Amino acid sequence: MLPSGDQQLVQIIDAALADTARRSREWLVCHPGCTQCCVGAFAISQLDAERLRTGLRQLEEVDPARAGRLLERVRQSVERIADEFPGNPQTGILDESAEAQERFADFANDEVCPVLDPETGMCDLYGARPMTCRVFGPPVRSEDGLGVCELCYHGASEAEIAACEMRIETDALETELTTVSRLQPGSTAILSSLLLCPARAPDTVISNAIPAFYSGDLALTSTLRKSLLSFSMLAFCLISSGCNTVQTTMPPAPLHTIGFMTDFDVRDDAVGICKTVMDGIAPGVHVIDITHQVNPFDIAEGARFLAGSAPYFQKDAVFVVVVDPGVGSTRKAIIAKSKVGQYFVLPDNGLLTLVQDRDGIEGAREITNPEWMIGAKLSSTFHGRDIFSPAGAHLARGDDWTQAGPELDVSKLVRIDVHYATVDDKGLNGQVIGTDGPFGNLILNVPADTFAKLGYQLGDTVPVTLNGHKYEFPFKKTFSDVPIGKPLFYIDSRGRLSMGLNQRNFAQTYKITPPVDLFIPKK
Repeated sequence: MLPSGDQQLVQIIDAALADTARRSREWLVCHPGCTQCCVGAFAISQLDAERLRTGLRQLEEVDPARAGRLLERVRQSVERIADEFPGNPQTGILDESAEAQERFADFANDEVCPVLDPETGMCDLYGARPMTCRVFGPPVRSEDGLGVCELCYHGASEAEIAACEMRIETDALETELTTVSRLQPGSTAILSSLLLCPARAPDTVISNAIPAFYSGDLALTSTLRKSLLSFSMLAFCLISSGCNTVQTTMPPAPLHTIGFMTDFDVRDDAVGICKTVMDGIAPGVHVIDITHQVNPFDIAEGARFLAGSAPYFQKDAVFVVVVDPGVGSTRKAIIAKSKVGQYFVLPDNGLLTLVQDRDGIEGAREITNPEWMIGAKLSSTFHGRDIFSPAGAHLARGDDWTQAGPELDVSKLVRIDVHYATVDDKGLNGQVIGTDGPFGNLILNVPADTFAKLGYQLGDTVPVTLNGHKYEFPFKKTFSDVPIGKPLFYIDSRGRLSMGLNQRNFAQTYKITPPVDLFIPKK
């Protein structure tokens, strides 16, 4: 079982890698789909082995077929290299003799890691990958100096490479490693990238799901210097044993932008806490605040703001949306992927309705994996901090969203009732669905092309029945086309028919509180 400090340890290493990637810029060429470093044997700690086992168990829960394919690749690898393994391939225990250690250095250098999916070129246990995988690629220091992937830092001088050296938060890492050492006594694991050993070793904690090789030579230490040395020496061991490159599987490509929207307001620390959680998991992530002033509990308004802002974001953007009157109830926390390619992390309460109607939803998953949350102790009232922010950050840094939890039936996602304007022989029946921020202009559910069916042109006077009262307002291009304080119809910046007052607040003047019905007769 993983100790509680493991998540913090992973965050420390990932934060250091993200910092190195920012300093390295185009010199660090690691990217999703590059598999140069997924070949050969390498050493990891016992903690890494347990993290891999945990990752496999989670994969078996959310995607049994994918986990089955992974295990079949493991079995095939075992069959191919069992005769050359310097130890007992049935248990995965490596002989501790000097000869066995030397043989292991040259062992299985051409064997592809079975965790690598050959169809996608991606790691099936990426979120649970060992520390050595996380630190391969950027400059890492050992007794022999700085080592980097031979595909990276082309054209960089020695001084420029040194300036990109991976920096670890010393005190934090030492504390975490000390904690791990105390919780994980005894042997550490040496795990080849081909994940051998389908059988459980009787005297170890290894399972037959994720096999590993045990050795007493690489015991976890409680001091930072020795711990970092063990990490970096693994990289150089790979180079000397014939592996073509030493390169991390973590893509240091730019993080995906997060669009953040809530009904929290900004009077307290809730928004800041959520953004700090995101930055802790995806250091340096760009978070754009869409708004935090959705009317409290107003799911329909949140859905409208989300649908209105999404087209202006990149097609791979992540949205974290928290308008959640049902927090702590049986409502699901979900991730949905639109057919545009954007991800939406939000409660399943109808916030996604308008995006789903316009863009389509390719798939959805319930967030159940604790690795995608802030920790085991979840608040019943602050899922924005505990679930939605960490899940959004995992997506922003490129983690595999299928690891978040089980797949959901898209057709069964919760929807809000959407009222669309209708036109018949008499005219148009519509609704005031909101107001335009502090200005009080009325936002209508009437697209410009729907209004055009009534036959009115710019300059015409348009009769309207609004909230049971009859009015006549001119149809103009913009506010300044009427005197200050006078009303008008106009087409707003989103392509909808709207009503406003020039330099005055229409909603306050006419005492309109959405939703309100309206009727406009044909011309």
